[in-house]
Amino acid sequence: MQQQPASTAIRSASSCAEQTSWREFVDLYKALRVIEGRIDAQVRGDCTDIYEPSVEMIRRALGRPLEGCSALEIGPGQWMAQARYFSQWMQVTGIDLDVLPEGLSIGAYVRMWRDNGWRRVAKTIGRKLLGFDRMHRRAYERVMPAAKYTPELRTMDATRMTFDTGTFDVAYSFNVMEHVPDPEAVFRECIRVVKSGGVVFHDFHLYTSDSGAHDTRAVTGERDGLSHWAHLRPDRVAEVRYGGYLNRLSLAEWMAMVDRSFPGAEIRMRRNEHLRDELAKLRAAGELAAYSDDQLLVQNIMVAWRKP
Repeated sequence: MQQQPASTAIRSASSCAEQTSWREFVDLYKALRVIEGRIDAQVRGDCTDIYEPSVEMIRRALGRPLEGCSALEIGPGQWMAQARYFSQWMQVTGIDLDVLPEGLSIGAYVRMWRDNGWRRVAKTIGRKLLGFDRMHRRAYERVMPAAKYTPELRTMDATRMTFDTGTFDVAYSFNVMEHVPDPEAVFRECIRVVKSGGVVFHDFHLYTSDSGAHDTRAVTGERDGLSHWAHLRPDRVAEVRYGGYLNRLSLAEWMAMVDRSFPGAEIRMRRNEHLRDELAKLRAAGELAAYSDDQLLVQNIMVAWRKP
């Protein structure tokens, strides 16, 4: 089979209908059934595999303890996992385009509908009805009793922040930048609002990874008929149910952007080495030839940079 160039395959994926509707609600329900029995173990794993290395990188770049520092989180989400974790050391303020108060707020959902469309509203309501956010919040409180603090949340566009220059000691995000149309604009704003000697940290998901389309089935590991790297394979892309807007930047594009924005930054990559055998099978069949091993096996890129 003739392999399409990477850019063609990504455009092909982009043109695929990114349906939410009832299928996404079913996917959320299935994911809840998969996750709920192992949520505490998942939270402990996130702390060990993701947050602890992140704290290590931030501390090393900052050159001093985190205790007493002020931090800005871009896109904390509805259960504020990272914000709760980092609140063990720092005073955290979170900003998001969609900040929903506890309980029913018709006005907040109307604003979400106006700003982000009915699909975002449907997905959020589905998560609330299924108890996703409540389940995660309680798991973090059980696993990390010190992280019960609820951070301050503000509705704000990360590309046009209203904070004064040099407000925070640390600015960070997790799995947000891949959802932003102009991440470099967010990088510039993070640099502006961080103090001299402060740190900017971002951990973002690579689109060309196996779970890069954010299909819930790939994230949970219960694939339910989803082929590996289906979003990059023209004959399999119809299997994919995308989990929201993605900017689809390549590894090379991300690295060029990081080099421009954060010269000299520490960069780490989390890799899906357990998928190497699956990749070997596809390569033997002549598929995914347009992509390097790094593009396909790197799942997340972690960047820590100290502002001069």
